[in-house]
Amino acid sequence: MARSLTHIDLINSAIKAKEKAYCPYSKFRVGAAILTSDKIFTGSNIENSSYGLTICAERVAIFKAVSEGYKDFKEIAISSDTERFIYPCGACRQVLSEFVDDIKITLINKDGKEKIVYLKEIFKETFILKKKIIGITGKAGSGKTTISELLRENGFEVISADEIGWEILKNDEIKEKIKKIFGEGVFKGSEISRDLLRDIVFKNPEKLDSLNNIVHPLLLKELRKRIDSSESEIIFVDAALISYWGIEDWFDKIILVKSNKNVKRLKEKGIKEDIIKGILKAQDDVEKLKIKDVIIIRNDSGLDNLKKTIEKILKYI
Repeated sequence: MARSLTHIDLINSAIKAKEKAYCPYSKFRVGAAILTSDKIFTGSNIENSSYGLTICAERVAIFKAVSEGYKDFKEIAISSDTERFIYPCGACRQVLSEFVDDIKITLINKDGKEKIVYLKEIFKETFILKKKIIGITGKAGSGKTTISELLRENGFEVISADEIGWEILKNDEIKEKIKKIFGEGVFKGSEISRDLLRDIVFKNPEKLDSLNNIVHPLLLKELRKRIDSSESEIIFVDAALISYWGIEDWFDKIILVKSNKNVKRLKEKGIKEDIIKGILKAQDDVEKLKIKDVIIIRNDSGLDNLKKTIEKILKYI
C-alpha cells in the first residue's frame, strides 16, 4: 500500500523543485509544490527574455496538477533562495482562489525555516467572473420560501422554480395540453387553478407524472436561461426537486432545509391532510443529494433563529 504523503514530503519537494528553476535574468530561484489527495505536483519559475512571459513556480505546479485532472488542493509550499520569506504574487493568489476558498501556504527561506500563512489572510478580495450558484431545496413546508424571502431582503437574487412552473401554466399551448389530460375542471375562468390541479395530481401519481412531463422540460430550460442571463455574482435557486431532476451539478453549494413541522405548516395553508401525504410522498427523494457541499438548515425554532442561521451561512458563502 502506498505511503500517505506528509507535510515534510511537500517541503522537500518544493526545495528540490527550486533546483530546476530557469532564471538566467533574475538569478532568483523559486520552487513550489502543491499537495492533492494522493499526489504532489511541483513547479519552478521559468523566465523569458520578454519578461512578461515569465511564469511563477506556483502557477507551474498548479497548471501541471490541473492538466492531469487534479483540483483537490490541500496545501502548497514555496521555497526561495532569500533569507526573507517569499509570498506568492497577486497572479498566483488569484489562480489559487480559482480552485480553493482557502489553503495552507508554507513559505520556506534559504535556511529551511518555515512560515505558515493562509490564502484568505493574504488575499482578501478575489476577482470573480464565475457566478456562484446556490441551490435551496427541501420538502414542502420546510421553510424554503421563507428563507428565499430573507435572502431577497438581504439584497440577493433568488430564482424560484415554483414561480417559473406556474408562469408556464399561463402559456396557451400548455393550457390546451392540461385541458386534454385533466379536463376543464382544473380551470377557474381562463386560468389553471393551482389548488384544483394540486388536489388531482397529489392523489394520483400517474396524473402527477403526466403534469411533470408537460411542465418540467420547459421549466428546466427557463430555469437554466435565467441563471445564465443573471448578472449577479451569487444566485440562489429555490427548487424542491433538484435531486429529482438530477441537476446537482448546476450548483456550487446546496442548502437543504429540514423541519419536523412540515405537516403543521401545510395544514395552516389550508391544504387537506390526504393532499399533504401525496405531496410529501412525491418528495421522498428530495434530501438524497449527489453533491458533497450541502449545508443543512434545521428550521424548527422560529423566525429569529432562522434569521441568525441565514446570517451565518451568508458569511460562510
